Amino acid sequence: MDKNVENKQENIEVAETTEERGLAVQKPTMYNMTVDLFDDPANKRKKLCSLDLNDEKNLDMVLNAQQEPDFKIFDCIGKEIKVIGCVATEKDTEFVDEKTGEVVQTKDHTLMLFDVDGKSYVTGSNSCYASFIQFVALKGMPDRDHPMTLVPIKTPAKEAGHTYLRLKLKTE
Repeated sequence: MDKNVENKQENIEVAETTEERGLAVQKPTMYNMTVDLFDDPANKRKKLCSLDLNDEKNLDMVLNAQQEPDFKIFDCIGKEIKVIGCVATEKDTEFVDEKTGEVVQTKDHTLMLFDVDGKSYVTGSNSCYASFIQFVALKGMPDRDHPMTLVPIKTPAKEAGHTYLRLKLKTE
């Protein structure tokens, strides 16, 4: 691995625990996968990777998934995915509301999940990203020793005829 890339790569602590209403709740902290070869300070993108990128197999899996993921999560509705790791990004974006002319600031998310067979699943759905983060916050990050079985689902949106892509935890 290139020495410059190796020095910029870091995996920060997955979660910190807090006591809330008598329950131990894990709050996610942002981990970094800062393999940013351009070091652009204007890049307002947060990156999270739960896989050890010093492991060549994991690194290859992530790089290949970034170029051509095996599946789109939306195409896997109802399918069980035994997740062992993830790469997630959050980017600040803005757009102009056509009705009001107001500049609206928002965040775009990308979520890549990896299963026990090394297959990759990707989505740009903010609601799917949010549901995954909720599971991680309460159950911890999945890994090879403790995979998390997730099932992509569609849930109704407030607008008639629209749906959100989310993840449902399969309990054994």
